[in-house]
Amino acid sequence: MRTALDTNVISELLEGQTRAGAVTHHLRQLQGQGPLLICGVVYSELHARRNATRALLDTFLDRTGIDIDSGSTLEIWAEAGRANTDFHARRRATGVSGARSVLPDLLIGAHAQLQADRLFTLNPRDFSDFPALKIVTLEP
Repeated sequence: MRTALDTNVISELLEGQTRAGAVTHHLRQLQGQGPLLICGVVYSELHARRNATRALLDTFLDRTGIDIDSGSTLEIWAEAGRANTDFHARRRATGVSGARSVLPDLLIGAHAQLQADRLFTLNPRDFSDFPALKIVTLEP
Protein backbone atom coordinates (compact mmCIF):
# COMPACT_ATOMS: atom_id res chain seq x y z
CA MET A 1 0.00 0.00 0.00
CA ARG A 2 1.60 3.27 -1.16
CA THR A 3 1.34 6.21 1.23
CA ALA A 4 1.84 9.75 -0.02
CA LEU A 5 3.05 12.27 2.55
CA ASP A 6 2.01 15.88 2.94
CA THR A 7 4.67 18.54 3.48
CA ASN A 8 3.59 19.11 7.07
CA VAL A 9 4.45 15.53 8.03
CA ILE A 10 8.07 15.85 6.96
CA SER A 11 8.36 19.40 8.31
CA GLU A 12 7.24 18.10 11.70
CA LEU A 13 10.19 15.70 11.68
CA LEU A 14 12.78 18.08 10.29
CA GLU A 15 11.87 20.80 12.76
CA GLY A 16 11.55 18.47 15.76
CA GLN A 17 8.08 19.75 16.60
CA THR A 18 6.02 18.46 19.52
CA ARG A 19 4.33 15.76 17.45
CA ALA A 20 7.57 14.46 15.87
CA GLY A 21 7.61 11.33 18.03
CA ALA A 22 4.02 10.45 17.17
CA VAL A 23 4.66 11.17 13.48
CA THR A 24 7.75 8.94 13.50
CA HIS A 25 5.80 6.11 15.13
CA HIS A 26 2.95 6.44 12.63
CA LEU A 27 5.36 6.59 9.67
CA ARG A 28 7.01 3.35 10.79
CA GLN A 29 3.61 1.65 10.89
CA LEU A 30 2.70 2.96 7.44
CA GLN A 31 6.10 2.02 6.01
CA GLY A 32 5.55 -1.53 7.27
CA GLN A 33 2.53 -1.67 4.95
CA GLY A 34 4.27 -0.33 1.84
CA PRO A 35 6.38 2.46 0.37
CA LEU A 36 6.24 6.10 1.45
CA LEU A 37 6.45 8.78 -1.23
CA ILE A 38 6.21 12.48 -1.83
CA CYS A 39 5.36 14.36 -4.99
CA GLY A 40 7.45 17.10 -6.55
CA VAL A 41 5.28 19.80 -4.94
CA VAL A 42 6.12 18.51 -1.45
CA TYR A 43 9.80 18.35 -2.35
CA SER A 44 9.65 21.95 -3.58
CA GLU A 45 7.76 23.17 -0.50
CA LEU A 46 10.35 21.58 1.79
CA HIS A 47 13.02 23.78 0.23
CA ALA A 48 11.26 26.84 1.69
CA ARG A 49 12.10 25.76 5.24
CA ARG A 50 14.72 27.84 7.01
CA ASN A 51 18.19 26.30 6.63
CA ALA A 52 16.92 23.68 4.19
CA THR A 53 19.36 22.68 1.51
CA ARG A 54 18.94 20.18 -1.24
CA ALA A 55 21.69 18.04 0.30
CA LEU A 56 19.96 18.04 3.70
CA LEU A 57 16.59 17.12 2.21
CA ASP A 58 17.99 14.45 -0.10
CA THR A 59 19.94 12.88 2.77
CA PHE A 60 16.89 12.94 5.05
CA LEU A 61 14.64 11.36 2.43
CA ASP A 62 17.25 8.72 1.60
CA ARG A 63 17.80 7.78 5.26
CA THR A 64 14.10 7.55 5.98
CA GLY A 65 13.30 5.58 2.83
CA ILE A 66 10.88 8.17 1.48
CA ASP A 67 10.76 8.13 -2.33
CA ILE A 68 10.29 11.18 -4.53
CA ASP A 69 7.73 10.58 -7.26
CA SER A 70 9.01 13.26 -9.60
CA GLY A 71 6.75 12.30 -12.46
CA SER A 72 3.55 14.19 -13.04
CA THR A 73 0.77 13.34 -15.40
CA LEU A 74 -1.80 15.45 -17.17
CA GLU A 75 -4.39 13.53 -15.15
CA ILE A 76 -2.88 14.87 -11.90
CA TRP A 77 -2.95 18.44 -13.21
CA ALA A 78 -6.54 18.02 -14.44
CA GLU A 79 -7.71 16.57 -11.11
CA ALA A 80 -6.05 19.44 -9.24
CA GLY A 81 -7.76 21.84 -11.64
CA ARG A 82 -11.14 20.24 -10.93
CA ALA A 83 -10.57 20.58 -7.19
CA ASN A 84 -9.42 24.18 -7.66
CA THR A 85 -12.63 24.97 -9.54
CA ASP A 86 -14.75 23.41 -6.78
CA PHE A 87 -12.84 25.24 -4.05
CA HIS A 88 -13.25 28.67 -5.65
CA ALA A 89 -16.91 28.02 -6.52
CA ARG A 90 -17.63 27.30 -2.84
CA ARG A 91 -15.82 30.48 -1.81
CA ARG A 92 -17.79 32.58 -4.30
CA ALA A 93 -21.06 30.97 -3.19
CA THR A 94 -20.40 32.00 0.42
CA GLY A 95 -19.46 35.54 -0.56
CA VAL A 96 -15.75 35.18 0.14
CA SER A 97 -13.71 37.29 -2.21
CA GLY A 98 -10.04 37.54 -3.00
CA ALA A 99 -7.61 34.97 -4.18
CA ARG A 100 -6.25 32.37 -1.81
CA SER A 101 -3.70 30.01 -3.24
CA VAL A 102 -4.44 26.43 -2.35
CA LEU A 103 -3.04 24.96 -5.53
CA PRO A 104 -0.06 23.25 -3.82
CA ASP A 105 -2.44 21.32 -1.53
CA LEU A 106 -4.66 20.47 -4.47
CA LEU A 107 -1.71 19.12 -6.44
CA ILE A 108 -0.60 17.08 -3.41
CA GLY A 109 -4.14 15.71 -3.05
CA ALA A 110 -4.48 14.91 -6.74
CA HIS A 111 -1.11 13.15 -6.75
CA ALA A 112 -2.06 11.08 -3.69
CA GLN A 113 -5.44 10.17 -5.14
CA LEU A 114 -3.99 9.05 -8.46
CA GLN A 115 -0.53 7.69 -7.55
CA ALA A 116 -0.92 6.34 -4.01
CA ASP A 117 -3.46 4.50 -1.91
CA ARG A 118 -3.70 7.12 0.84
CA LEU A 119 -2.31 10.42 2.10
CA PHE A 120 -0.75 11.03 5.52
CA THR A 121 -1.32 14.63 6.56
CA LEU A 122 -1.58 16.62 9.76
CA ASN A 123 -4.23 18.90 8.15
CA PRO A 124 -6.96 16.62 6.74
CA ARG A 125 -9.32 19.57 6.09
CA ASP A 126 -6.94 20.77 3.35
CA PHE A 127 -8.01 17.79 1.25
CA SER A 128 -11.81 17.97 1.53
CA ASP A 129 -12.03 18.41 -2.25
CA PHE A 130 -10.91 14.80 -2.65
CA PRO A 131 -13.75 12.76 -1.10
CA ALA A 132 -12.44 9.51 -2.61
CA LEU A 133 -8.95 10.00 -1.12
CA LYS A 134 -8.21 7.96 1.96
CA ILE A 135 -6.71 10.29 4.55
CA VAL A 136 -4.47 9.13 7.37
CA THR A 137 -3.71 11.47 10.24
CA LEU A 138 -2.68 11.39 13.86
CA GLU A 139 -5.46 10.60 16.27
CA PRO A 140 -6.70 13.74 18.10
